[in-house]
Amino acid sequence: GGIITTWDGGRPEQGGDIIAAGSRAVYEEARALLA
Repeated sequence: GGIITTWDGGRPEQGGDIIAAGSRAVYEEARALLA
């Protein structure tokens, strides 16, 4: 299962800048890079 949220961890349904990742590890790396 993948993970899709906004850059700040919010719900993607609200729109905005989105992160979509295939795994929790990749998602966490992306959030760290965007922080």
